[in-house]
Amino acid sequence: MAFEGWGGSETTTMKSDQLFENLMALAEKIGVTVSEQNLSRSGFRVKSGMCKVKGQDQIIIDKSLSLSKKNSAMARCLWEKLGDDTYILPAVRDFLEKNKPMP
Repeated sequence: MAFEGWGGSETTTMKSDQLFENLMALAEKIGVTVSEQNLSRSGFRVKSGMCKVKGQDQIIIDKSLSLSKKNSAMARCLWEKLGDDTYILPAVRDFLEKNKPMP
């Protein structure tokens, strides 16, 4: 699956695996750790999301999710942590905006 975004006047296309790598790099850039865990074995109904572990922001993603759902989960978490001065590739920024949490 490819994501199409607009970067100014040109159209950019990014595959789900490329998007995942860019979201992981963005998380690292802003100081957020990303961990993939098998959440179904926890014995509780747990969803992917943001938490703090020993004062460190961390995104925990369910390993069993499809790549597109992992990307969406990461986008929802990262959106709230981004500053206006953080450079983000246009296709990644478009994806983040389309997947930001609803108020």
